[in-house]
Amino acid sequence: RSGSLSSAGGRPARDYRWLSHQLLSAASRADGIREFVRDCLRNLGAFTACDRLLLWVRQDAHGGAGWAFDHGSGALAYLGTQPMATEPPESFDGGSAVESRLQLPLRFGSEEGGWLVLESREREFFTVTKRELYADIALTLGAAVAYQRVQAAQHERVKELSCLYQ
Repeated sequence: RSGSLSSAGGRPARDYRWLSHQLLSAASRADGIREFVRDCLRNLGAFTACDRLLLWVRQDAHGGAGWAFDHGSGALAYLGTQPMATEPPESFDGGSAVESRLQLPLRFGSEEGGWLVLESREREFFTVTKRELYADIALTLGAAVAYQRVQAAQHERVKELSCLYQ
Protein backbone atom coordinates (compact mmCIF):
# COMPACT_ATOMS: atom_id res chain seq x y z
CA ARG A 1 0.00 0.00 0.00
CA SER A 2 3.00 2.32 -0.02
CA GLY A 3 3.51 5.06 -2.55
CA SER A 4 2.11 8.46 -3.29
CA LEU A 5 -0.93 9.72 -5.06
CA SER A 6 0.05 8.99 -8.64
CA SER A 7 -1.75 11.54 -10.80
CA ALA A 8 -4.84 13.67 -11.21
CA GLY A 9 -6.75 10.40 -11.45
CA GLY A 10 -5.31 9.47 -8.08
CA ARG A 11 -5.25 6.18 -6.26
CA PRO A 12 -8.05 3.75 -6.84
CA ALA A 13 -11.08 4.22 -4.62
CA ARG A 14 -10.34 0.89 -2.93
CA ASP A 15 -7.07 2.30 -1.54
CA TYR A 16 -8.93 5.27 -0.08
CA ARG A 17 -11.51 2.91 1.40
CA TRP A 18 -8.68 0.76 2.77
CA LEU A 19 -7.10 3.78 4.47
CA SER A 20 -10.45 4.94 5.89
CA HIS A 21 -11.06 1.46 7.25
CA GLN A 22 -7.59 1.39 8.87
CA LEU A 23 -8.10 4.78 10.53
CA LEU A 24 -11.51 3.89 11.92
CA SER A 25 -10.37 0.42 12.99
CA ALA A 26 -7.48 1.93 14.93
CA ALA A 27 -10.00 4.08 16.82
CA SER A 28 -12.08 1.09 17.83
CA ARG A 29 -9.22 -0.70 19.56
CA ALA A 30 -8.78 0.18 23.23
CA ASP A 31 -4.97 0.14 23.07
CA GLY A 32 -4.56 3.76 24.13
CA ILE A 33 -3.88 7.04 22.39
CA ARG A 34 -0.21 6.33 21.56
CA GLU A 35 -1.04 3.10 19.73
CA PHE A 36 -3.94 4.80 17.95
CA VAL A 37 -1.70 7.65 16.79
CA ARG A 38 1.09 5.26 15.75
CA ASP A 39 -1.27 3.13 13.66
CA CYS A 40 -2.91 6.15 12.05
CA LEU A 41 0.36 7.88 11.19
CA ARG A 42 1.95 4.72 9.77
CA ASN A 43 -1.04 4.11 7.52
CA LEU A 44 -1.19 7.77 6.49
CA GLY A 45 2.55 7.76 5.81
CA ALA A 46 2.23 4.74 3.53
CA PHE A 47 -0.74 6.23 1.69
CA THR A 48 0.57 9.78 1.26
CA ALA A 49 4.33 9.07 0.95
CA CYS A 50 4.94 12.31 2.87
CA ASP A 51 8.32 12.55 4.54
CA ARG A 52 6.94 13.64 7.91
CA LEU A 53 3.51 13.61 9.47
CA LEU A 54 2.51 15.44 12.61
CA LEU A 55 -0.64 14.84 14.58
CA TRP A 56 -1.96 17.11 17.31
CA VAL A 57 -4.89 15.55 19.19
CA ARG A 58 -7.15 17.43 21.60
CA GLN A 59 -7.18 15.75 25.01
CA ASP A 60 -9.51 18.08 26.89
CA ALA A 61 -10.97 21.58 26.67
CA HIS A 62 -7.60 23.17 27.39
CA GLY A 63 -4.98 21.33 25.41
CA GLY A 64 -3.75 18.39 23.47
CA ALA A 65 -0.77 16.20 22.70
CA GLY A 66 1.40 16.05 19.62
CA TRP A 67 3.32 13.32 17.80
CA ALA A 68 5.68 13.37 14.84
CA PHE A 69 6.13 10.43 12.48
CA ASP A 70 9.14 10.15 10.16
CA HIS A 71 8.06 8.07 7.17
CA GLY A 72 11.61 7.15 6.16
CA SER A 73 12.67 5.68 9.50
CA GLY A 74 9.24 4.75 10.82
CA ALA A 75 10.06 6.56 14.07
CA LEU A 76 7.26 8.03 16.17
CA ALA A 77 8.21 10.87 18.54
CA TYR A 78 6.04 12.33 21.28
CA LEU A 79 6.10 16.13 21.14
CA GLY A 80 4.41 16.74 24.48
CA THR A 81 1.31 18.68 25.42
CA GLN A 82 0.38 22.27 24.66
CA PRO A 83 -2.69 24.48 24.88
CA MET A 84 -5.05 24.19 21.92
CA ALA A 85 -4.84 27.00 19.40
CA THR A 86 -6.32 27.98 16.07
CA GLU A 87 -3.08 26.89 14.36
CA PRO A 88 -0.78 23.91 15.01
CA PRO A 89 1.83 24.54 17.73
CA GLU A 90 5.20 26.05 16.82
CA SER A 91 6.93 22.77 17.75
CA PHE A 92 5.44 21.39 14.54
CA ASP A 93 7.94 23.40 12.52
CA GLY A 94 9.58 20.94 10.16
CA GLY A 95 12.79 22.89 9.64
CA SER A 96 14.60 23.93 6.48
CA ALA A 97 14.45 20.53 4.73
CA VAL A 98 10.67 20.86 4.33
CA GLU A 99 9.71 22.24 0.92
CA SER A 100 5.96 21.57 1.07
CA ARG A 101 3.64 21.61 4.05
CA LEU A 102 -0.10 21.07 4.40
CA GLN A 103 -1.99 21.80 7.64
CA LEU A 104 -5.43 20.24 8.01
CA PRO A 105 -7.84 20.66 10.93
CA LEU A 106 -9.41 17.53 12.38
CA ARG A 107 -13.11 18.06 12.93
CA PHE A 108 -16.11 15.92 13.68
CA GLY A 109 -19.35 17.86 13.60
CA SER A 110 -18.74 21.00 15.62
CA GLU A 111 -15.94 19.35 17.60
CA GLU A 112 -12.38 20.35 16.79
CA GLY A 113 -10.15 17.36 17.40
CA GLY A 114 -6.73 18.73 16.52
CA TRP A 115 -4.45 19.06 13.50
CA LEU A 116 -2.83 16.87 10.88
CA VAL A 117 0.30 18.34 9.31
CA LEU A 118 1.85 16.70 6.25
CA GLU A 119 5.37 17.62 5.14
CA SER A 120 7.47 16.78 2.10
CA ARG A 121 11.00 17.56 0.99
CA GLU A 122 9.65 17.82 -2.57
CA ARG A 123 8.74 21.30 -3.79
CA GLU A 124 5.06 21.71 -4.75
CA PHE A 125 4.28 18.18 -3.50
CA PHE A 126 0.72 19.09 -2.55
CA THR A 127 -1.15 19.55 -5.81
CA VAL A 128 -4.77 20.71 -5.80
CA THR A 129 -5.89 17.10 -6.22
CA LYS A 130 -3.76 15.94 -3.29
CA ARG A 131 -4.94 18.79 -1.07
CA GLU A 132 -8.57 17.88 -1.76
CA LEU A 133 -7.95 14.18 -1.10
CA TYR A 134 -6.00 14.85 2.09
CA ALA A 135 -8.75 17.21 3.31
CA ASP A 136 -11.21 14.32 2.89
CA ILE A 137 -8.83 12.03 4.76
CA ALA A 138 -8.61 14.61 7.57
CA LEU A 139 -12.41 14.42 7.90
CA THR A 140 -12.18 10.64 8.35
CA LEU A 141 -9.31 11.04 10.79
CA GLY A 142 -11.34 13.64 12.71
CA ALA A 143 -14.14 11.11 13.10
CA ALA A 144 -11.62 8.47 14.18
CA VAL A 145 -10.12 10.82 16.80
CA ALA A 146 -13.58 11.63 18.18
CA TYR A 147 -14.50 7.94 18.29
CA GLN A 148 -11.20 6.99 19.95
CA ARG A 149 -11.80 9.64 22.62
CA VAL A 150 -15.28 8.24 23.30
CA GLN A 151 -13.91 4.68 23.43
CA ALA A 152 -11.20 5.72 25.92
CA ALA A 153 -13.75 7.53 28.13
CA GLN A 154 -16.05 4.52 28.03
CA HIS A 155 -13.18 2.20 28.94
CA GLU A 156 -12.31 4.40 31.94
CA ARG A 157 -15.95 4.50 33.04
CA VAL A 158 -16.18 0.69 32.90
CA LYS A 159 -13.06 0.47 35.09
CA GLU A 160 -14.57 2.92 37.59
CA LEU A 161 -17.84 1.01 37.75
CA SER A 162 -16.01 -2.30 38.11
CA CYS A 163 -14.08 -0.93 41.08
CA LEU A 164 -17.26 0.41 42.66
CA TYR A 165 -19.01 -2.90 42.15
CA GLN A 166 -16.17 -4.83 43.77
